[in-house]
Amino acid sequence: MTGEMHDPEMSYRRGYHQGAQQVFDAIKHYLPVHQSSIVAAWIAEDVCKWRVAGLKRESKRDHDGSTVMCKPPTGRLSSIRVAAKPQIMTLPPCVSAPVPPAHS
Repeated sequence: MTGEMHDPEMSYRRGYHQGAQQVFDAIKHYLPVHQSSIVAAWIAEDVCKWRVAGLKRESKRDHDGSTVMCKPPTGRLSSIRVAAKPQIMTLPPCVSAPVPPAHS
């Protein structure tokens, strides 16, 4: 992985992979189980394979051998369904504060 430290594309892929994992770790308890499993599989399979493909030189390369900036795979994420209408919490009606008597 020494080439990963000096190649801008590989640094990008490493940071993308690590960042996606950290964001997922922070929010996974708030996601429905189905959505959480899709994101976990996306990181473990798609993003990891995308990162490793660059290390194995399976990615597009410039004439100097450096990898060409390419987008991470996001196809699996399109299967996440978001509720059509967000649920809005209803609050109880406001109670007005008593008005202090006017001093004359």
